[in-house]
Amino acid sequence: MSDTSPLQKLPNSIDTAISNLTGPITQTAGETIRDCWDLIFGGLRNVAEKKRLRYAASVEQLKKELESKIEDIPANKRTEPDIQVVCGALSDAQYCVDKDELRKMFANLIAASIHSDKLSDVHPSFSRIIRSLSPFDARFLMRSYESFPLPLCTYSVHLLSGGKKEYRCDVTAVNGIVQSDARVSNTLEVLSFLGLIKMDYAHWFMEDALYEAFSKCDIYSEVSRICASNPSEFKEVGIEKGIATLTSIGQKFVRVCIS
Repeated sequence: MSDTSPLQKLPNSIDTAISNLTGPITQTAGETIRDCWDLIFGGLRNVAEKKRLRYAASVEQLKKELESKIEDIPANKRTEPDIQVVCGALSDAQYCVDKDELRKMFANLIAASIHSDKLSDVHPSFSRIIRSLSPFDARFLMRSYESFPLPLCTYSVHLLSGGKKEYRCDVTAVNGIVQSDARVSNTLEVLSFLGLIKMDYAHWFMEDALYEAFSKCDIYSEVSRICASNPSEFKEVGIEKGIATLTSIGQKFVRVCIS
C-alpha cells in the first residue's frame, strides 16, 4: 500500500489552500480569506476563454467589494472568520457572482463573518439562501425590508351561489403603494419558502387605512370588471386581509446580508 497522501495528488494551489486551512489557527483573517478564495476559485482557468473573462471580471468585482467591506471593519472588531461560512459563501457565489444584488449580499455575509458585532447573527445557511434568490427577489427585499411588517391581501370574486373564486393571491403594499407586479407575489412565496418571512391571513392590522390602497388599485378594477361582466354569477369583489412579517431568521439575514 502506498504511503502517498491523497493531498499530494492535488494541484499545488489547492494543496496549499487545504494545508493552510487545516493547519493551526495562527493566520490573520486576511490570509484565511485568501486561502478560501484560492480553494473555491482556483479552477477559473479551466473555463472557456470568453466566458472566463466575463466571469473573472465579476469575481474581481466581488473581491474589491469584499476588501472594501473588510477595510471598513475596525481592527479591534475583526475576528478569525468561520471557514464553513466563508467557503460556503464563495462556493455558492460562483453560480451567481455576475448578479450585482446577490454578489453584494455574499460580500456582506463574508465581511459579517469576521465582524465581532455581527457574529451572533451569521449562519452558514445564509449563503444557500442568497443563491436561491433571483435578482428581483433580492431587489425587493433590499427595498422593502425596513417597511416590514407589510399588509397582504388576496383578491377573490364572491359567487351568487355561495363561495368564491380566488383571482390574485398574496398582493402587498409598500409605503401605501400596491405592488401590482405579479413577480412580487412570487417573491413573497419564495421568501416564505426560504423561511425569511411569514404570511398570515389569520391576523391583520387593526388600522383599516393600511388596506385602503387595495381597493383603489388596478387589480381591484380588473376584478370589478369581471364581476360586472357576469352579474348572474358574480356578486362582488372580495379582499381577504393578511400580514407579512420578517421571521427571526429573516431579521438576522437582513442584518447580516443587507443592512
